[in-house]
Amino acid sequence: MSDTRTPPPGAVHELAERAVDFVRRSLGLVLDYTPETLPLLDHYLGAVPDDKLETVALLSATAGAYFGEVARRTLGGEWGDTDGEPTSWELVVAGDLRLVPGAFAREAILSEDTGEAVYDVPDDTREAVETALEQRGEVPEDEYYSLCGRLETMQLIADVLTAARATRM
Repeated sequence: MSDTRTPPPGAVHELAERAVDFVRRSLGLVLDYTPETLPLLDHYLGAVPDDKLETVALLSATAGAYFGEVARRTLGGEWGDTDGEPTSWELVVAGDLRLVPGAFAREAILSEDTGEAVYDVPDDTREAVETALEQRGEVPEDEYYSLCGRLETMQLIADVLTAARATRM
């Protein structure tokens, strides 16, 4: 797991800073890469017209970079290869949890399941993760698609992965 103080790759930083700028100009508030700012980003994304494909693509990339960077700083982790489309950049957090933050941002904008935003965990922990998520119970749709809600889910999964690693030792 990387040091959370390690700066992200330049491309991630540039896109995340664009999200910071978009929110600052729109809402007059500054995002500071803490989990407490995700509701502000969610509010901003809620106003994005989902019928403008270019806008959705741009904001999926910028909000995904910001969301991924908040997750990396909160849970520890590393960005994978940042070549190619920003909405396909992979992030590995909490040691074993893989995800594509841009896909989560896209679903937050569209408020629908695109099938692209998944939490990829090792096979030997999948059952424990699924059980923990089922025990959490139903969540309202707006919370389910929100980046704030997604980070809470990631934290729950990270706890399960940590417990699984501890029992293997």
